[in-house]
Amino acid sequence: PFIATRLIQHLVTSNPSPRYVGDVAEAFRTGTYSDGVNTFGTGTYGDLEATVAAVFLDDEARSTTLDADVTHGRAREPLLKLIHFFRAMELDTEDRRSREVDLIYLKDKIGQESHYAPSVFSFFLAEYQPIGPVLDMNLVAPEAQLFDAPKLIGFLNGMTNL
Repeated sequence: PFIATRLIQHLVTSNPSPRYVGDVAEAFRTGTYSDGVNTFGTGTYGDLEATVAAVFLDDEARSTTLDADVTHGRAREPLLKLIHFFRAMELDTEDRRSREVDLIYLKDKIGQESHYAPSVFSFFLAEYQPIGPVLDMNLVAPEAQLFDAPKLIGFLNGMTNL
């Protein structure tokens, strides 16, 4: 369940149901997953094809009715928000030459910097519960650990200055 929970938390929702975690853990254990039409995996313990298929093809990952549920989903990490914004705005150089964008000192500004996670488990604790409604409902919001006031203001200022 540990690997299943972490994969679901990072890819789909911060608070997966026990059934969802169980299905993904079972796919990891057996090495196969069937969505009713297709079967994924080789039958080998730890098969990632079966595990990832279980994560993304489960009803809980794809159901549009869960979009209305305030406890479903997850916050997007600040670094991913920034990268997604750059892609949406089709960031390019004036002369159209391909080059890397240097995103230095982001840790101090938005709480994350690419390739500088303080732990192999990421920039935040998977069990983090911010004070307020999330804690009151005994839910988790791992990405919210990065949203303190100075970094949130810095992120918003940076985005409006682009």
